[in-house]
Amino acid sequence: MTITDNAYTGITIAIHEDVPENALLLSKIETAFTKASQFLYEATRRRAYFGEITVLIPQTWQDKSIYDDARMETYGTSDYRLEATDTTTPFVDNPYTLRLGTCGIPGKWTHLTDGFFLDDSIPLDMGALEKVLVHEWGHLRFGVFDEYPLSPNQNFYVTSAGMVESSRCSLANTGSIYTPSTGAAGCSETGSLPWASCEFKDDEITGTGYGSLMYRRVLAP
Repeated sequence: MTITDNAYTGITIAIHEDVPENALLLSKIETAFTKASQFLYEATRRRAYFGEITVLIPQTWQDKSIYDDARMETYGTSDYRLEATDTTTPFVDNPYTLRLGTCGIPGKWTHLTDGFFLDDSIPLDMGALEKVLVHEWGHLRFGVFDEYPLSPNQNFYVTSAGMVESSRCSLANTGSIYTPSTGAAGCSETGSLPWASCEFKDDEITGTGYGSLMYRRVLAP
């Protein structure tokens, strides 16, 4: 992939041969990445957008006159690899990006599923699809890390002033501590920190303060 005059080109989304043929899937992909391009343009302060994206159709699908012949695109060299949803695997529709380097080293590819685009409940759980796609683009293109806790012992910390804070970006984001297993507000503490089973629940952003897209994709706006 390259960027010229603020437009990213040479991006390939390859559909695995096990994905059932579905014209609606192609339409959903186009809509999601069009919105993602608009959001990327806004998030980068008009510095970048998706200018050209190629979708590689598997040979297991019926050939159509509207499809162009593949040139050098292959599944193994694609930027996005779209597989069929495996209903036996929890969180299988959550996109992820294969990263092998340190911060700043671009990722190898991003994994997507057909369910990610076709299941209308996905935006309710993860956030708007365009935000999820741009979040993963941060991993794929720029090699940046997630900015939310990845394990229970990272949920809270004690500041230099002795205050307990949740791990979030930024501190302007308000919310409350709760117990996910019961949904009850508040949480017991061990020493100076809440128990590892406790989490921080963000309020929706109301327009005050700024945050990172690598934090909570589900937050508005």
